[in-house]
Amino acid sequence: MKNDGDFAEMAARGYATAVEAMHAIGQRLLAYNKAIYDVLAEPFPNSSSPETIYREALGRASKISDLTVAELQQQGADALKQQQELAARTARWRETLAEGMRSSMEGGTQSVAEFRRLAERQLEEFAKAAEEFQKRAGSGKPSEPPA
Repeated sequence: MKNDGDFAEMAARGYATAVEAMHAIGQRLLAYNKAIYDVLAEPFPNSSSPETIYREALGRASKISDLTVAELQQQGADALKQQQELAARTARWRETLAEGMRSSMEGGTQSVAEFRRLAERQLEEFAKAAEEFQKRAGSGKPSEPPA
């Protein structure tokens, strides 16, 4: 594995990205709501004609509709951008995890090989001691502990 700093760095970048995304969403929604308020707060014309009021209301509804469509398009574009960034970060995490698993397996393989060498050496020593014991038992000499 490269080092533990990679995990901390990736986590910090992910957190910073999430905070930036939330900040951008908040700022955008604030601007959107302000734009709608500005449309609604515009004074109506002084005319009492129903046609003028009707046209003014339709014009305001059209502006609000345009603002809403633009906001939804922006949300979709931002969501796509965030999804792509999340996918890239997820791929980086996956690569780091796979690298860690590979190094762990290599370390485990080395440990198994070391254990095998140790066991073979102990078996060889045991076999030598058993042969020595059989030789001494066959010659009638008292057994001495192996050196």
